[in-house]
Amino acid sequence: MTVLKVVSYNIHKGKSALGRRSSLMELSAGLSSLQADLLFLQEIQGRNEIENHLHAQPEQLAGRLQMEVAYGCNAIRKKTDHGNALLSRFEIVHHENEDISDHKLEQRGVLHAQVNVNDLLVHCFVVHLGLFNGSRIRQVEAIIQRIKRLVP
Repeated sequence: MTVLKVVSYNIHKGKSALGRRSSLMELSAGLSSLQADLLFLQEIQGRNEIENHLHAQPEQLAGRLQMEVAYGCNAIRKKTDHGNALLSRFEIVHHENEDISDHKLEQRGVLHAQVNVNDLLVHCFVVHLGLFNGSRIRQVEAIIQRIKRLVP
């Protein structure tokens, strides 16, 4: 039997707690120290044309941690985008992102990735639910339906 170490973390676009400085280097060191097999990351910046050092965070972190990466974009702005990412020590066989936004104010998605763990296909769902209870209930229901539809 294979035991997996799984970590879920909202990285707040690689910024410090107050959002004033980049903390991506410290973040990658902290994540590395956890020695996780699978990292489920929320609010990760895919594109940043304003602050170049924050561009392509999924690929930056995957490279530093020597992991595979899958990224699902949820929120697109004029010069930036962000979403969810899965970093894996195992091969990511397939991934896709589904929009589960409940209203226009919050763009939310579920990144569904299939990972080959010692010849066993593991379905991973990286989720960042909305702020409001009603939204969360509807989003969880959408995720349950996806699992029923796609996971054997």
